[in-house]
Amino acid sequence: MREAAVNIAIRWFAGYGLTERLPDHSSLTRIRQRWGELRFRRVFERTVQACLAAKVAKGEVVHVDASLIRADVSWEALAKRWVDKVGEENPVDEAERDSKETGKYQKVCTTDPDASMATSGRRQRLEPS
Repeated sequence: MREAAVNIAIRWFAGYGLTERLPDHSSLTRIRQRWGELRFRRVFERTVQACLAAKVAKGEVVHVDASLIRADVSWEALAKRWVDKVGEENPVDEAERDSKETGKYQKVCTTDPDASMATSGRRQRLEPS
């Protein structure tokens, strides 16, 4: 949305006039919370299918954004990451489970599991990215 605020081409492509107010970046999050994840996913998938049918999209990954963005996070919302499926299939005692942490970063955000932690070159401590 930040780019659309100053880029006429993006406004034109999205169907917004120069004086029209752009939606807030949190609109999709609020809609998902209101509708529920399953309904939101179905609408999203139908939208993608419509774009594919209209040949507006090809159905392939074109770009993946790997920007590091400092987040306003709740450190209390971080939890240790476990190998859930393996743990369910192979129950172990608490001490053994503690040694089965996975990945480079051993914490996961409970509200956004896809978010990751990163370090800056100067400060070698984990920061939410």
